[in-house]
This record gives sequence, C-alpha cells and structure tokens, in this order.
Amino acid sequence: MNSLTITIRYKLTNSLEWHIVSFTPEEYYDLDYNEKAEWDSIPLWNDTLDYLDIDKILVEYIETTIIDTEADIIQIFAESFWNKGKNRITETIVSGSRSWKETIVEINLVDKPLTYEILRYNRMDSFAKLSYHGLITDNDDGSQSEQVIYSN
Repeated sequence: MNSLTITIRYKLTNSLEWHIVSFTPEEYYDLDYNEKAEWDSIPLWNDTLDYLDIDKILVEYIETTIIDTEADIIQIFAESFWNKGKNRITETIVSGSRSWKETIVEINLVDKPLTYEILRYNRMDSFAKLSYHGLITDNDDGSQSEQVIYSN
C-alpha cells in the first residue's frame, strides 16, 4: 500500500463548485525507474495548473494536498489567481514531523518581453519575512534572465 495521497481541488472563476482530482504518485511525480515517491519528490510539472485538462485562465483557486503517512507530513499548496491567470499568490504549508510556511507572489509586470516580479516570504514567528525579491524576464532566445533585488 502506498503511503502517499495526492489530491488537487480547484474552483473556476464565476463558479461556486469545487472540483477534486486524485493522482497516484506515478502520475504526479517525475520518478526514476524504481524510485520510491515521497512527499518532497520532484513534481512532473512545475505549475499545478498543468495537471488539469482545462484552460488555465478559467481557474480562480487551486489547492494541492499531499499526505505522506510514512513521513508523517501534510503538504498543502494553495494558490489564488487574478488578471486572467497571469498573477498568483501561492502559500505552501508543511505540517507534521517537519513544519514551515512560505508565500510566493508572482505579478506579471510586462507582456513583451514577459516579465514577472517575484516576492517570496517565509514565516518567522507571526511575521512574514521577505527572503527573495526579483524580476524574471523571458528573453528572445527562449532563456530567462533574473534581476535579484533582494535575497536572504
């Protein structure tokens, strides 16, 4: 029996209904042959929206819950979208045998060249502590450039 449970719950803009999709570890993670999936294994997709077969701009909220009973960990990624999905706030909460919280804000500043402002916060006692502030720009050759404004 697998010790991992993976579910994605999402709500579309202008809808009250929540949809739930479950994944096996093999469907969710990018595993090597005979690799055992754990809560912190590498996901197949960087963007949770890529796991869903729907138009990304329709999603208002999405929440991924990973429960690893063997490691005694619950990990939740909760994301809110606005500006037709171009902007998002992602909150990560890990609880159980290890615990931490992180919030990432991604704001689309410019469409050409595509530029995002990224702010990353960790929880320090009851305060949000900035750990990263930067700009990510898509270059014409397909690469990305990063301008770090603050990093701790």
